[in-house]
Amino acid sequence: MKRVGIICGGFSSEYEISVLSATTIRNHFPDSYLTCLLKMDRQGWIAEDGGESVPFNTDSFSYEIGGEERKVNIAIVYIHGDPGENGKIQAWLEMKEIVYVNSGPLASELSFDKWFCNQFLRGFDIPVARSVYCLKNEEVPRDEIHSLGYPLFVKPCDSGSSYGISKVSDPSQLNDAIRLAFEEGESIVAEAFLDGTEVTCGVYRTKKGVVALPLTEIVTGRDFFDYTAKYEGDSEEITPARIDAN
Repeated sequence: MKRVGIICGGFSSEYEISVLSATTIRNHFPDSYLTCLLKMDRQGWIAEDGGESVPFNTDSFSYEIGGEERKVNIAIVYIHGDPGENGKIQAWLEMKEIVYVNSGPLASELSFDKWFCNQFLRGFDIPVARSVYCLKNEEVPRDEIHSLGYPLFVKPCDSGSSYGISKVSDPSQLNDAIRLAFEEGESIVAEAFLDGTEVTCGVYRTKKGVVALPLTEIVTGRDFFDYTAKYEGDSEEITPARIDAN
């Protein structure tokens, strides 16, 4: 039987959410596979299997329980934020020739960074929100941000989507929003507010081609789809989305 290692944890504020997500995946995995959680942070890697937690050897991609070496054959990266969502782990797995079930490094890094993803989409004439890019330790172009109008959003570009995001309804709130976003990343983006229906769609590739999952509409009573709405149940995810079929 193949052993699948679900890599979780990471370096961001979303560590615990990543572990919960990975645990959910493991609990619903097909019985034809063996599974383990591979928790990683800046201190190292731990394998969790059968109620035991043991050190994970990243050189051999294996761990030992009861004197038995257990080799991981396939990886699933489920780290929220750095270094999984941005493709770093995927690039490392490719160098080690470990099979993994995720988007590749380039697609992951490009889609993870909110600013660069939007610039890429613009090249295909896909409309995106007007925005202003800011780097840490450089002067923030506040006049440009004000020109976006209010309300607007301030987000970390190079971090996850649950922490450091603020909806700014008044210029007096801007400085706090910028400070909060920079606590999560080295670059931030201020984006004009878009009033509309939020819809998400997952796609995956098989040997037969690309498969699109049904559209899901996201509805929340909160100001926006924040951490509480995502992970504490204060939202509805309606499938199929209530939009025109075309």
